[in-house]
Amino acid sequence: MGILNWLGLRRSSIWEPYTIIDRFLYSPLTYFAIHFYYLITYLRGPPFYPPRDKPTLRVVCISDTHNQTVTIPHGDILIHAGNHDYWFDPSSRPAEDVRSGAAPDTTGLIYLERRMVTIDIKGRQVSIFGAPDMPKVGDSKFAFQYTEETQPWLGNVPVDTDILVTHCPPEAYESLLSRPHRGLIWDLVPNLAWVGILNMIYYGIRSVLRVWFRLNTRITEGSIMVNAAQVQGNTGKVINRAVIVDI
Repeated sequence: MGILNWLGLRRSSIWEPYTIIDRFLYSPLTYFAIHFYYLITYLRGPPFYPPRDKPTLRVVCISDTHNQTVTIPHGDILIHAGNHDYWFDPSSRPAEDVRSGAAPDTTGLIYLERRMVTIDIKGRQVSIFGAPDMPKVGDSKFAFQYTEETQPWLGNVPVDTDILVTHCPPEAYESLLSRPHRGLIWDLVPNLAWVGILNMIYYGIRSVLRVWFRLNTRITEGSIMVNAAQVQGNTGKVINRAVIVDI
């Protein structure tokens, strides 16, 4: 561990979030793009509003609880996007739990593994598709991994999906975050990555202007991406709150 890691100025594990110094040393372009994305989403406001002619459904989103107890706010639908309690995976339970013969109460729970379910609630039908697949990050201890050649997404998500539950981000977002680390100097040399950044800036500004010039229009069709991870990095501590989305 280097001095910067010891001082907390650089992350000590790949599971920890990047520090500001990490971002600049790895890729200042990515650092700029991420914060520009935050700014655009703030200026744009909500991507959609619940329909006025239908009952509003409150979706509570959590993920990465890692056997920790978390606070669940009231809602109509609870979604857990993976890395849950080991009770739900018999092969991962400690020996003493297996010997106890205890079992979790799974009443009302629906496990989605590359399949969709349509539920009726408050007179509305909501189609939820769930898939646990994620890009390869380690050895065989990590389940549902895939490589670029074996990716399972193409044509597999039904077009009538209302809520998509995955354990990885969308392709464009993932590509932005996982682009090669060229370093502080080389990242500033003109390259093809600049095209992607400029493209994001263009569409980001356009999305804000479209919303601003439609101030009297209530947007009922749109999408929102949620990162509902509860435990931060490899701290083992619940840091983040559940994310609530009204649809």
